[in-house]
Order: sequence, then C-alpha cells, then structure tokens
Amino acid sequence: MNTITINTLNFYQHPEWTESYEAKHNVFVPFLNSDKISVSFEYFEDDEAFLERVASILTEFLALTIEDRQKISRYVLQNCQEFLEAIEYDECDEPLHQLIKDDNIHGIWQYVEPTSIGIKHNEETDEMFILVYCGCDWEQEHGLQLTIKQGMILTAVTDITCYHEDDGLNVYLKDN
Repeated sequence: MNTITINTLNFYQHPEWTESYEAKHNVFVPFLNSDKISVSFEYFEDDEAFLERVASILTEFLALTIEDRQKISRYVLQNCQEFLEAIEYDECDEPLHQLIKDDNIHGIWQYVEPTSIGIKHNEETDEMFILVYCGCDWEQEHGLQLTIKQGMILTAVTDITCYHEDDGLNVYLKDN
C-alpha cells in the first residue's frame, strides 16, 4: 500500500522505510498555531481498525485550540525550569530565567518551535499517542516532546525520546 487517506489527508509510504507513512503536505495544527507541521505514523499491516484509530486520535488532536494548549503551559515552563536548574547559568538564557521568575506560563510558547507530529501505537498497552516534537530555546540538543494519549490527554513533557512515555500526568486538554 503506497497511499493511505485519513480525514482528507493523503499519507505516502516512505521509499526506504516501508512501515513509515508521512502526510504529503504539512498540516495546520490549531493547538500549536502552526502550519509547518509534518505528520507521520508507522503502519505494519493491512488493518482498517488501526487506521480508524489513527483517524480518531488525529481528529481529536486537530480539534484542539490554542486555548486548550494553555492548559499545559505550566508543564512546559516547568520543563524549562528543571532544565535550567540542572545546567550552569548562561547569560543567553536570561529571558527564560525572567519568564520563570515572572511565572509567565503562557509566554513560554514564544521559545518553542513545533517541528513534527508522530502517531505511535504502544503494542503492550494497545494505547495510541500523538508525539509533538519541538525545538526549544532551553534544550537545544534534545528538543521538547509533548506526549498526548488518545489525542487529548497530556501524559508527559520531556526531551525528544521518540517513545510514548507516561510521566504520570493526566491533563485533559478538552473539557468534556
């Protein structure tokens, strides 16, 4: 299978990694206020139920807004603070230190640049995750990863691991 269509998005099979599918065009993601995002997922066999689950969590995630994102600003700021506390003070990080001092939780997003989204399936738990990969000004080497279970529950804010980690967070991004 070379092409898969999910929610009007066409995903194409990677020429070298046949289990990897990537959207043909970058996707506008309201939650991230970004239209520069590539979306990909791994698909190993012809399984319509799996594709329906991918469509479901992608639909949930793409329905989120900037207002929903504000619910997790504190966790992103906390990630920044923990990183800065673990390294030696650098004057170029002063704007981040000031942001933390002012407890400007929503201001943290000006230092985050979303780059791509991966949809992952944890075979052990049978759960589906959206992994939002970002560059960020405080962790320039490893970046920032938001792990979102079922497309709507933040479970981790970490450096980029490519895994579907669960840090014990269960922040619902959309009010039920």
